[in-house]
Amino acid sequence: MSFYFVNRDILNATKPEVLALLEELATTIIEFKKDKRRKLVVTKALNRELEDYEVEL
Repeated sequence: MSFYFVNRDILNATKPEVLALLEELATTIIEFKKDKRRKLVVTKALNRELEDYEVEL
């Protein structure tokens, strides 16, 4: 099992093709979102039931 923490803003500004490749190769993508509340959102998963699953922190 491996975890990679990626700053999407920086990677997308410098090498957007690398970000697209990483997202395609990853089996699961969890995004940290900071709106009014901080939360983790599963945006891609092998188990489709987990997609769009949100956890407030």
